[in-house]
Amino acid sequence: MEAKLGLPSRIVGGVTRSVSDRITSLLLPASPKTAPGRVEISEILNILVVRPDEIGDVIMMSPFLRELKRNLPHTHISLVVKPAVRELVEHCPHVDEILTFDWKSSTYWPAFRNYARASDFAKRELKSRHFDLAIVPRWDADWYYSSFIAYFSAARYRLGYLPKHEVERSLDLLGYLGFSILSDALELWTTPEDEAHAAQVLEDHSVRPGEALIAFGAGGRHPYKMWPLENFAELAASICKEYPCRIMAAVDPSEVELGMKLQKRVGDSLIDVTGRATLRQFAALLRRCQLYVGNDSGPKHLAAAAGVPIVELSWSERSAILVPSSIVNRFKPWNAPHRILAVEHAVPPCSGACTARESHCIRGITVDMAKEAVLEQLRKATPLFNGSSR
Repeated sequence: MEAKLGLPSRIVGGVTRSVSDRITSLLLPASPKTAPGRVEISEILNILVVRPDEIGDVIMMSPFLRELKRNLPHTHISLVVKPAVRELVEHCPHVDEILTFDWKSSTYWPAFRNYARASDFAKRELKSRHFDLAIVPRWDADWYYSSFIAYFSAARYRLGYLPKHEVERSLDLLGYLGFSILSDALELWTTPEDEAHAAQVLEDHSVRPGEALIAFGAGGRHPYKMWPLENFAELAASICKEYPCRIMAAVDPSEVELGMKLQKRVGDSLIDVTGRATLRQFAALLRRCQLYVGNDSGPKHLAAAAGVPIVELSWSERSAILVPSSIVNRFKPWNAPHRILAVEHAVPPCSGACTARESHCIRGITVDMAKEAVLEQLRKATPLFNGSSR
């Protein structure tokens, strides 16, 4: 099948990026040329951390927040996230205050409007707090206007980025400040009520002892990152014939329709709480899974934080896995057993990474490839699967 390249949107995206970068360079002065160790740590009492991006990005920042607070226990830390992620971090013990910035996007030229929105947000919520240090722990094109929020906050110091995993980048900022790092483990901040809810969900769905719970992460922010639903359904049927297991839909809470479509294909045995569980309740459910199988999306990082083995279905080609600075490696599962499946070569007309407007290169990952990887991970993770089947 030929990919739809969507040249008009790609051209507009490229021009928008160019104009955004130019405006950024004009409006935002360069960060202070402060050498490592020159920031007066003793003067840092009020810190702003800006992270208004996606679920996985925020989860990968959890070691950064923990180590920041451990090194500066007496500081007041304010965290900026987007509204949809607030619930996930509201019980984080490493921040003192959570603020939300609802960045908007439109097909054409969103930057101009959002520059003004970032300024208004900073004037309304940030300037009166008199921040000593603003940190933007993300290396990438600034589609979330984090650098503008940091600048307009009027913080005395602003610290942002160098190619590594996102977790390492965040922690490197603390190393720049001369702080020690004790752990780079991800965290999930669930409550006892969240855990009780997860246990009740499994009881309500009659999950029996000895049944492996496998999360299917069928969603994604972009169509080209999504393995076809019919492949997930075929994979579920094949695995369930051989081993005692149940499948749980692991898609973003906003993807209710996708969860319904997956259930229609897999059947009533699928556990689907999409839209009926909070992010924390969903994270508690993932803790009870033996495996996550799915696309590059936020639930993948929730699964990694829960310590669940992962089979990632990548939209890039296999060679990207060997390049440390590739997007695949920047956002791969952190500190969790994992295997990344990818096609040998991108499917023309794509080259390197998929540039299609629909599910394209990722379709080269066959159900048999995914099944082999799933069974391999299950055998490693669960003694039940070492030679026993139905």
